[in-house]
Amino acid sequence: MSPSSGTVAAVLVAGGSGARFGHETPKQFLMLNAYEMYIWSLSTLYHFDSIKHITMTVPAGFEGSAARRIAEVFGDAAKERIDVITGGATRQESVLRALRNLNQYNLYRYVLVHDAARPFITAKTVGDTIDLVTTRGACTVGTPVSDTLKRVADGLIIETVDRANLYAVQTPQAAPLDTLLACHEKAMELGLSVTDDAAILEQFGHKVLILPGQNNNIKITVAEDLRACELLAPLFLPARPV
Repeated sequence: MSPSSGTVAAVLVAGGSGARFGHETPKQFLMLNAYEMYIWSLSTLYHFDSIKHITMTVPAGFEGSAARRIAEVFGDAAKERIDVITGGATRQESVLRALRNLNQYNLYRYVLVHDAARPFITAKTVGDTIDLVTTRGACTVGTPVSDTLKRVADGLIIETVDRANLYAVQTPQAAPLDTLLACHEKAMELGLSVTDDAAILEQFGHKVLILPGQNNNIKITVAEDLRACELLAPLFLPARPV
């Protein structure tokens, strides 16, 4: 079932400082295949017809440069569909700010949340996520864990963890906008800290479906990840944002 016009929006989280990356420029603003990293996932979301609006969070001080760059790449019309706002001190706070921004329009029923540090997201994954959230409810993309897992204490293996039914969770993650916003507001009020939006939904008793992801939906966290993505870019990215 295709969502009706105006019901789906997206959040692109590009507000992190990238402290673990070890570069003075936030990683999502570094170049990948001749464009800033965030441009690639933004392009996939922007060119998806079902997504009517996007709020992108950026670190303080990057709002103007990001807005200008988006206009250069996608044209002035992008200003009507893409809001660039200041992110928070944490990913969780950035998502909350973006959800509040989308909620003010009172137009969107569902929201997808994606990390700008995952530049290889595909239109198929976005489309599958939209189909699932609009027909069955909150969902997240993930892949079955294939490595053997060990629990370690003080450098010593104390347990081998059964990997059956374990998934490595990715983004996008999606939910009804009002539900996800309410959970984020409650978490802030209670001082709860989580690492992703599926966890915040689970915390307040909401069921989250798993959607098969792709192994190339890599998250760039450290410098070695970017170097690997530079090698993979010719396989998974077009010559320019489409």
